[in-house]
Amino acid sequence: GKTTSFTAVTALARDNGYRLVIVIAGTTEPLFFQNRDRIIEALHLESRPRSTPWRHVSQPKVRENAHIAIRDTLAQWDVPTAMPEERRTVLITVMKHHQHLQNLIDVLQQANLQNVPTLLIDDEGDQAGLNTQVNQGEESTTYRRLLDLKAALPLHSYLQYTATPQA
Repeated sequence: GKTTSFTAVTALARDNGYRLVIVIAGTTEPLFFQNRDRIIEALHLESRPRSTPWRHVSQPKVRENAHIAIRDTLAQWDVPTAMPEERRTVLITVMKHHQHLQNLIDVLQQANLQNVPTLLIDDEGDQAGLNTQVNQGEESTTYRRLLDLKAALPLHSYLQYTATPQA
């Protein structure tokens, strides 16, 4: 139910003018790939490539020029003569791991996101995203990366999901 819920929220975000949606989809590779593939299937990202309202970027890296694809896709929102179908929402799926999050931050810092409404969805919000070093007066690595990610998104909403009742 969680993946279905945040996939529905992703679609609603697009319907409500969000230009960028980032899904931090799991702390392990199997969970990440399972969530990413479910999102791809539910939003029909591969079955309607020509008319899709989405630009999907998975595990973005600067060296793979992800920032260019993101920047160019977002630029269509600012073209007054662009047809609605030309204004695609960027959907980024990334694993919740400090290096993958740093790669994403590096990519986003290369794009102008000043006026880009962004939804940031954190699956398993109770895992790795909490500051596990708080009792030592420090910040854990993944927690720090999430703070840096939010700082790179000037206009964002942050939504955490968990299925762990005690979390």
